[in-house]
Amino acid sequence: MNTVVVMNASGTRLMLMGRVIRPLRETTEDQEFQFSDPYEAIAFTDSINSRNTRGMSALYAGIEVAEPVEEIEPVKPVETVEIVDVELMKELKAKSVKELKAMCKKLGISGYSALNEAELIALILENQTEEK
Repeated sequence: MNTVVVMNASGTRLMLMGRVIRPLRETTEDQEFQFSDPYEAIAFTDSINSRNTRGMSALYAGIEVAEPVEEIEPVKPVETVEIVDVELMKELKAKSVKELKAMCKKLGISGYSALNEAELIALILENQTEEK
């Protein structure tokens, strides 16, 4: 489609080539008009600009071309922890970070000192799943 952008600050409503150009008091934005024929769009633009109406101007914006869509990499599946024991999960959520770290130490799990509560629970559950 061929686009013509019209700015009408003249205060005059105008009917041109079957299209209504509204004054600025009726719209706060520039008006866009679509034409399938580029020669019709250019004629519309020229007829507005040749009127020399103060505060009214038209710009032939040309043909709109859709921007190419970027290729999106497929989402890699996230590794999930299978929760077998719901009671254990509830028990772990009720514990403090200090208690969870003590539990990790007791189970012989390493690399837990900088982890937060959710990460500690996941680590313990993962360890429990591996043992079974």
